[in-house]
Amino acid sequence: MHFFTIQSIFLFYSALSFFCGLLLVGFFWGRKDLSARIWIASCFLSALATMVTVYRDQIPLQVSYSLMVSIESFALLSLSQSLWNLLPGYRASRGFFRILGIVTAFFLTQEALRFFGGGKLTPAMSLLTSSTWVFVDLFCAYSAYKVAQQFEHKLFLQMIAIVFFSSSLLFAMRLINMLAGDAHSAFDPQTINFIIYFGIAILSTFRNLLYIFLRMHLGFTEHSRLNNMNMRLNNVVEERNQMISSLAKLNKSAEVNALASTVAHEVNQPLGASKLDAQFALHILKEQPENAAALQGAVQSLVSNIDRASNIIRNLSNLSRKSNLEREQIALNQLLIDVVQISRGRCSKLGIKIEYIAEQDIKVYANSGELQQVLINLINNAIDELEIAKISNGKILIFAKQVDRFVRIFVQDNGRGVPKDKEKSIFELLHSDKDGGSGIGLWLSQSILTRWNGKLWYESAPQGGAIFIVELAAISE
Repeated sequence: MHFFTIQSIFLFYSALSFFCGLLLVGFFWGRKDLSARIWIASCFLSALATMVTVYRDQIPLQVSYSLMVSIESFALLSLSQSLWNLLPGYRASRGFFRILGIVTAFFLTQEALRFFGGGKLTPAMSLLTSSTWVFVDLFCAYSAYKVAQQFEHKLFLQMIAIVFFSSSLLFAMRLINMLAGDAHSAFDPQTINFIIYFGIAILSTFRNLLYIFLRMHLGFTEHSRLNNMNMRLNNVVEERNQMISSLAKLNKSAEVNALASTVAHEVNQPLGASKLDAQFALHILKEQPENAAALQGAVQSLVSNIDRASNIIRNLSNLSRKSNLEREQIALNQLLIDVVQISRGRCSKLGIKIEYIAEQDIKVYANSGELQQVLINLINNAIDELEIAKISNGKILIFAKQVDRFVRIFVQDNGRGVPKDKEKSIFELLHSDKDGGSGIGLWLSQSILTRWNGKLWYESAPQGGAIFIVELAAISE
């Protein structure tokens, strides 16, 4: 029995608390985890308080008992705060201020009892300690139970609650034993004391191990949750890209269909002129075969009209052909000339003047088909606005310039512009102010440019009207 004393149980518990604290330090080294840090500090404080209490005969009483039982109370109450901090958004500061207030009142009460007891450890001090720890463990059990309600897997937290409740029962047994007039000193070598303190040591160690298992379980659960979230996020991104690609094809088809009638009109003009030229050439061959000059003029006019029709068809085919998403080096001036040529037929039909001003030869990296699609969409929007507003001198101006490391393409009209209260919503999906509008054009254009690290935004023109600005990175020569 000499080696198996209550003091040795206290030292055994102190060593186990310190060991559990070290385990947690190893698990959470370098991580900003407030719950783990609080539990680690509680393990170390409890180990210190228990060890000092064992050697209280060699230390002044106000240090060895009043201060140490107060530190142990603080450590136990801090465990509840550690559990509460597992919940997202919990503020630990308020709880710690309350704990400090309770522990300070406990310490002052102990010192008052010691003062009235002639400076010695009195039965009243032991009764106060045991009764306090009964309620502290009950509060910790309640905290663990309430926190468990917020988790899908509650087993470890419920077991921690059971351990706290069991510890409170052991302290209640200790309290009843003292009230019965027996064993006021914790170190009295009575069987009941051995049972109580050995049970508390085992339960406290089991509680610390349960917390470690709980955090390992939560870590694995969080890791799995993050993996699942990443997979879902990747799926969402892939679905978004597929949706943008599908909408791009849909929008492109709509634009091509909208242009088809005006392009057909433009093609019919040179074809009609070509037919007249061919008929005139045949007439010359039949009636004036010797008139080579007239024949040459008719043939040249025929070739010119064929070239004109060919250019119109080439520009339209460029718009519909480029469907891959590969970036390429684009001569911006030529691309803008092609876009203006495609739109000129519709503008002519509505009496709208469309101009392109080239400041310098600028090159960018993008997908030419998609960039054409964006610009055609902006020009069509400007044409629609001028048509709806019935602007008699409608004008669309397109120009590009380099600003630092970027190229900006401006599509400006002299229409009514966008109302101030709607400027932020014009790029939203399915938002359209036009009758029969799909509401995908501007959103899709912005999405396409974002894919190429570009931008699209709106500004009001100083003299009235709208300016849409496309920005892309320039290619350094």
